[in-house]
Amino acid sequence: MNKDMKYKISENVRNYRERNNLSIRETSRKIKLNYKTTNQLVNMQVNTTRLETVYNLAKSFNVTMDDLLFKNIFAS
Repeated sequence: MNKDMKYKISENVRNYRERNNLSIRETSRKIKLNYKTTNQLVNMQVNTTRLETVYNLAKSFNVTMDDLLFKNIFAS
């Protein structure tokens, strides 16, 4: 996975969490990912992300996969 895409996914998950004032555990429930993966995403500790995970995140955020990978979808 491209470094920029990895950071954009992490940034979007982190911004979603902050915008909704959620803990990492609450965020993981909302986006239907396990806690460990969510924590790694929020803290930019993920080296690779499965396509299925990207798809499920996009679906949870009601955006396209392209938006999730290339746009700051939760910018203030």
